Formats: sequence, C-alpha cells, structure tokens
Amino acid sequence: MLKTHLVIGAVAMLFLAACAPGAPSPAPTEAPTTTIAPTRVPASTPPAPAPPTPPFNPFANLTSEQTACLRQAWGDAAYQEITTFKRPPSPQEAPAIGQCGLPLPSGGPGAPPPITTPGAPPPVASKDRPCLPTQRIIAIPDPNGPSYHQALMARSSDGLTWQTDGTVIIDQASVPEGLRLPDGRLILYAVDGSGLGGPGLVFAESKDEGKTWTCGKVDIQGADPDVLLLPDGRIRVYYVEFPFGPGQPPADPSKADKPNRIQSAISTDGKKFTVEEGIRLEGIAYTDPDVIQVGDAWFMYVSTGTTAWAARAPDGLTFKLIGKVNETGAVSGSYVFPDGRIRHYFCGKGGIASAVSADGGSVWKEEPGIRIATNPSYGALCDPAVISDGKGGYFMFYKIQPVSQ
Repeated sequence: MLKTHLVIGAVAMLFLAACAPGAPSPAPTEAPTTTIAPTRVPASTPPAPAPPTPPFNPFANLTSEQTACLRQAWGDAAYQEITTFKRPPSPQEAPAIGQCGLPLPSGGPGAPPPITTPGAPPPVASKDRPCLPTQRIIAIPDPNGPSYHQALMARSSDGLTWQTDGTVIIDQASVPEGLRLPDGRLILYAVDGSGLGGPGLVFAESKDEGKTWTCGKVDIQGADPDVLLLPDGRIRVYYVEFPFGPGQPPADPSKADKPNRIQSAISTDGKKFTVEEGIRLEGIAYTDPDVIQVGDAWFMYVSTGTTAWAARAPDGLTFKLIGKVNETGAVSGSYVFPDGRIRHYFCGKGGIASAVSADGGSVWKEEPGIRIATNPSYGALCDPAVISDGKGGYFMFYKIQPVSQ
C-alpha cells in the first residue's frame, strides 16, 4: 500500500502505440489525385521498411548530454533500437527518458493523441477532472503509481474525527501536501502523474476555502513534496531526488544500493522555486520527507517502507538522523497543534492512523482508532497532510487509488 518509490517523468506510454508493430500511421492529408507512370527497376529483394516515426519525436533534437545520459542508462544497442523506434522502451527503461531531460508532448500540432492502454483509466469529462484535459495520458506506467492516483481533502473540527465527500481535487496526482498562505489562499502540491507540461510537481490553488481549484506546474524535478511557510513569508518545499537517473531504478527499492537525497527549494509566490544549495538529508530508500518546526528545532521524518525515522536540524537545512520513531506505519504528515501537541498522521493498517510524540524527536505513541478508513473501492489510501482551516478546524489532504484504476 505504501509508496516507496516513484519514477518521475516516464513517458514511455506516449509512444508505445506509435512504436508498436502494426501501429497505424497518422491519417494522410487529402490532396488532388495525380497519376504517375510506373518506373521499371531491376528485380531485387526490397529492403525492410523503416519503422514509422511518431508525430511526437522526443529524440529529434538530443543534446550531447542527453545522448550520453540515454546511452549510459540503456546501453548502445537498446539506445539504437529505442531512438529509431524499432521498439518502445520497457517499463524499466522508460524512466530514463524524463530523467535525462527529454521533452514531453504538450498537445499542440504534431503531438500524438492521449493513449488509452489496457487497464488505464478511461477518458472522462473535464468537469470531473479538475485542471486537466478530457483524456488521461499515462505518463508513469506503474499501475500503482501517480498516473492512477487522486488527491482528496477531508475536514475535521478536532484533528481526530474526519469527514470527506470524496471530491477529487487533482486527478492523476499523488503525495499531496498543502499550505495555507497568510492571505487565506490554499495551495496543494503533488507529484504529477498526468505527463502534462513535462516531469515535476503540480500545484492546485483555491481562493474559496477549497470549494474550487485552479492548477499549474511547478518546475521541480523531484517527488514526495513537503511544504512549510517560513517566518519571513517565503515558502520552502522539501522533496526527494532519486539516484537512478541516468541509470535504472532498482526492481526492489528495499535492495537499493544508492541513497535518495532530500533537497529543498524556496519561493516567494509558491509557484516559481529556486533550488537551495546542499543536501538536507540522504539515505538508502528514504522517501516522503515530513518537516515540522518545534520551538527552535526542526524535525524531519522520512520513511523506509513501513518504518519512520526522525532527523533534527537547528535551521531547517542541516538535518542529522536521530533514529527510528515508528514501525507500524510511515509516510507521515505531522502537525503541531495550538496547544503544543505534536500529532503524526501516517499510513497504517486499515487506513490513515495517528500517533503523538512528546517533543518531535521521541518514539511515537499510536492513538486508538483510524482517522480515515480505507474501503473496498480503494486500492490504496495514504499520504496524509494536515493544515489549519483558518477557523479552529483542520483540512487533511490525502491520496487514493480507486480499484477501477
């Protein structure tokens, strides 16, 4: 159920249909009929027809750096096969496309239509898909990945009992993280599984307490966002940078031999970010940073599967690992309540659970009950993030994966 590993920017499914044997070519433009006399040529074995090049060709103008990146990721033989459209990239090869900085289709002239694959979410009306067009593009072909997730919101008066009507804020988005700005606007960040506008994060903004939302792209090449409003009014987002570009992601993330890096970026408007220098924290299979400030100390929680770990920093930048804080669930969203209580919402058995800690760095004490329970219509329910509703209550953003998807 837990998301331990995301592949950002994979666009293989965009040209699976274009590259597969027997894929139809684009309909030709009708032109006046012209009769051409046949020309006699010596009999010989005709050469094999060249594979068709799809209307959208991400390999058309590769830089030397991109070429080297793809060759290192795939090897020379696979590079020749894929870039000449003799075959599509495999699911294991696809992530290198986005990681090496290749472009994605934006839907203009020459771009292929969205592809619906077996088991893919079907096209639906735009009114049911906030901020996205009327059809889905499977940008990340992992059937349990962001292309099949949805971001939702729940409400609570006490932080323990939550109600939700199941309204989708962003379709094809995962690991949602929210923030309330001083002017009352809500901003939600998430991993973008739609493939629109290239790899990175997507944001949704509401000016009416979550009733309506508008969306856009955030140019951060990472995953698992966590966002904080700093005392000076700037916005900092923490995110994961994976080590497998330009190489391949490990088949089993628990057996990874290279560390994931937690990075950060700063913004004044919440939409345009500048990456900060240095690494906030790194470790094998670390995912889902969750940062809070308690007094003068900053605490970051990271996940390795179902285990949560804590790190501490004096400045929000130089984190040092403290140790293990929970083994019954992870992928947390922590919140400091007005009375000083520290509550950690996390992905547990049966849904989103909660725990408390004494000072942010101590072992969590799980609370009884489930905050939001899963149900038979959900293949996954996880990734909680809690903010104030501005009226003494709370909003929780979280992700689901409908079983139909």
